[in-house]
Amino acid sequence: MDDRLKPAAIYIQGLPTSIGNIQVEDICKKAGKIKKIKVYRDAGGVPKGDALVVFAKPGSVPNAVKKLDKHEAAPQALEGRP
Repeated sequence: MDDRLKPAAIYIQGLPTSIGNIQVEDICKKAGKIKKIKVYRDAGGVPKGDALVVFAKPGSVPNAVKKLDKHEAAPQALEGRP
């Protein structure tokens, strides 16, 4: 498959509701160069515990999923999936 057609993003759930973009970046940057991070928030601006991370290269996705699956970001285990 052409790299341009491969997914370059992962959806992460199980994040602490106190987490922001910088903390998500710190967790995910080991997998590859990050292009964009979106931490989902409720109407009051409080993080909901999930995020979307877009990597510069699709090859970073398997690394990220492997590194993040069951990773502890606080007392909660994260779940990453492409």
